[in-house]
Amino acid sequence: DSETDSNTGADPSLTTPVKVQELQTALDFIEAVKNASLDNGDLDEDALDRLRNPSHEPLDVSDPAELYSLSLFLATTHGSEEQYNALRDAYLQRHPENEVLTLAKIKRKVAEWSGVVPILSHMCRDSCMAFTGPYADLDACKICKQPRFFPDGSAHTFYTIPLGPQIQAL
Repeated sequence: DSETDSNTGADPSLTTPVKVQELQTALDFIEAVKNASLDNGDLDEDALDRLRNPSHEPLDVSDPAELYSLSLFLATTHGSEEQYNALRDAYLQRHPENEVLTLAKIKRKVAEWSGVVPILSHMCRDSCMAFTGPYADLDACKICKQPRFFPDGSAHTFYTIPLGPQIQAL
């Protein structure tokens, strides 16, 4: 059987030696999760305030500029920033008297209304790992050794949508 060692009959994956450092890293991640709280997380003060003191009023989006901007934002959810801006610019050419929020402003409004704010974190440029938890202060990927930052100081990023604000938005 190819799934077992011919000499011992054991599953080879169970007999592979484990490095002590790997165990320590796993324990460090477990400890980080055990100690996680709103006070030591990555939510900004506004998001924390909305989470701790939720509004009990129904959402009112009666401002025409906000309502149109929200509709445009939702219509281009799977599109690019350029797509939103192109549609916004085309509308404003035809209706210069109206206001349409920029993408940055409507994103802030949606975060304010819903309380759902993404947390932005660095990741390996080859997507090997995230620079979070015990890896938060590393300058290079532990797997492929690529530097965390590009020469211009930027880094690959990913978004985490925290569960608490999502549940509260329901």
